[in-house]
Amino acid sequence: MKKSYIVISLMVVIGGAIAFASLRSDEPSPVVSTQQTISPNPPDSQTLASQPENTPAQAPSAAGKYVKYADVDLAQISGEKVLFFHAPWCSQCRNIELGINAQGVPNDLTIIKVDYDSNQDLRKKYGITIQTTFVKVDDQGNLLSKYVAYDEPTFDAVKRNFL
Repeated sequence: MKKSYIVISLMVVIGGAIAFASLRSDEPSPVVSTQQTISPNPPDSQTLASQPENTPAQAPSAAGKYVKYADVDLAQISGEKVLFFHAPWCSQCRNIELGINAQGVPNDLTIIKVDYDSNQDLRKKYGITIQTTFVKVDDQGNLLSKYVAYDEPTFDAVKRNFL
């Protein structure tokens, strides 16, 4: 009798651990930089040598980045800056984030993931009333434009309509 209780208890604990692990694996992957620029045909030494010396070389585009708001200083980010008001409980936000991670961020753009629930002051500053809102800002954090992707929650829609 005691052995059966122990076996049943052990099965319940193992089942709970498996269920918890499977729920955790459904969470979106952590925010990472997802795009790398690789030239399929790098210039050869003759092409480089044939450029006039007084012609400035074109600066390569900076790879796009996807970072957390807490980890950035807007003034230190070069290129275009877009705040993404994201909520972990929001299925539309998670869908957009899957697209960002799968497709990568366009060059010279940094998408900054802002937690919708814990940044009320920032939401108030930009007039944000719904998650899935994207806000373009300048180096000082001034609002340039905004876009809500709630009705068409894909990164393709964000790129097509806003970026």
